[in-house]
Amino acid sequence: MSALFNGNTKTNLVTSLALNTSATSSSNAGAYAITPSAAASPNYTISFVNGSLTVTPVPLTITAQQQKQEVRGRAADLDGQLCRLCQREHGHESGDSADPEYVGLLLQQRRGLSITGSAAASPNYVISFVTGSLTVTLASLTISAKDESMSMGSAVPPLTANYKGFVNGDTSANLAMPPSLTTHCHLEQSRGKYPIDAGAAASPNYAIAYVDGVLTVTKMQLVSVAVTSATNSIPVVVEIENLTVLPDRQVQLTLTGQPGQAYVLEMSPDLINWQVLQTNTLADANTVFVDQTATQADRRSTA
Repeated sequence: MSALFNGNTKTNLVTSLALNTSATSSSNAGAYAITPSAAASPNYTISFVNGSLTVTPVPLTITAQQQKQEVRGRAADLDGQLCRLCQREHGHESGDSADPEYVGLLLQQRRGLSITGSAAASPNYVISFVTGSLTVTLASLTISAKDESMSMGSAVPPLTANYKGFVNGDTSANLAMPPSLTTHCHLEQSRGKYPIDAGAAASPNYAIAYVDGVLTVTKMQLVSVAVTSATNSIPVVVEIENLTVLPDRQVQLTLTGQPGQAYVLEMSPDLINWQVLQTNTLADANTVFVDQTATQADRRSTA
């Protein structure tokens, strides 16, 4: 207010000055007119000049949340945390929220496993970003040696493993190194229980734990072998002279007797139930028979 005379002040006005603006406490940042009006006096010809009210953006900090993701597992959801430490100094004013109308938020995962925020925009805020981090952990994988059993004198069976914890369709074929399965049991081992050790598997994507198995060795079952006459009216004159276990666990029998003698070669696990191995006629005084089915049995012995 200017050009008042004779010591007059605004209190000498007949009607007081009124000042109005369209800006409110929730107005967006920008410039708003201040309009004077209503002032009146018989001593003055009054003109009005508008002023300006400037609404400035407030600081807003967007912090990427710290995240943890299991490697090769389901990815963690990355989101932004709009920090509201106090309404005036660090966050939204007037109850504003992170509505897309005001803020567009984009979080990016950079190489090096940092999470950076970018692209957020609003005319009402001066936005700064705080980088977060993504911690990648190994998925848990348990490799368990399968329990096995064998009879005394038998070959150690193939050792295999069970797997628990593979993700995203992975199988044992995805391991950088397959597990090693070992046992100290061997052909001559006495009956009992022996550990099956699991270990040595490797993968960049899994933290591997192992569970050992058990190999149970049971008592050997003896099988009897006997030669009888193929003709009931003729006494048997064929005998088993020698029995040899071959390296491949087949059994070789040397039979001796009178040429032309018809005989039946049988075996029994209990001397009650008998299975015919061969029915033949002795061509020479000595003949050799190889029992190929012995590879599925524990042992052959003569009765």
